[in-house]
Amino acid sequence: LKNFRGYSNVTVEFDDNLNVIIGRNDVGKSTILEALEIYFNSDKIKMDISDLSVFSTEPKIEIVCCFEVEGGKMLFDATNYSTCKDEFLLNKEGLLEIKQVWDCSKGKLTASNQKTYIVAMYPTKYNPPLIQEKISVLQKRYDVYKDDPIYVPETRTKSAELRKAIYAKELTNPIEFALTDIDISKEDGKKIWESISKQLPIYCLFESDRKNTDKDAEIQDPLKAVTKSVVADMEDQIKQMQKE
Repeated sequence: LKNFRGYSNVTVEFDDNLNVIIGRNDVGKSTILEALEIYFNSDKIKMDISDLSVFSTEPKIEIVCCFEVEGGKMLFDATNYSTCKDEFLLNKEGLLEIKQVWDCSKGKLTASNQKTYIVAMYPTKYNPPLIQEKISVLQKRYDVYKDDPIYVPETRTKSAELRKAIYAKELTNPIEFALTDIDISKEDGKKIWESISKQLPIYCLFESDRKNTDKDAEIQDPLKAVTKSVVADMEDQIKQMQKE
């Protein structure tokens, strides 16, 4: 968290299992939980101009989360799966780092004041990063090498395959990297963020100072998700029951 309420700059390390935040009243325990609610959902709690820390030296609020992806494949641009490693989208620690920034300089917050970035060690050769490019631009770049038998993607209609082929042809060791903020809130990047956000952990904030009922979204949404998963796993048995 940077410049968010009482926090000028703080990093919170989470354990893989149970985490407990302990402290006196008004030291910022709820602030951490509410920052995560804003980051993942922005539903129950939304970012407000008053959330800018009074100690800030610049009018920007940052909430950053780092995720372990363990080499697993992710859907980045709705065309096909790729890996963070193949796309050069991991930070120095090998984590997927996604930073959300709110510009408070205009005295109010609107959708245009919010930016989302992937912070990654990215090849300096590409500016802008290839993941921000439209497929037409990638196809044009690929066509320069299309007669090279070593340089053949599975298809010219999938951005991830084109990027993989371009990287294979153009990058030779030693590759020069730099820590780069890759803007995925621009028009061409919004689809990337929409795709990534669907694959992030589910975060639910329960408030102990009010009554939660089974009609509340934070109760129903996880139950609906679990039910959908169970029904999908039992699809063959359900079809058999319908047949009988």
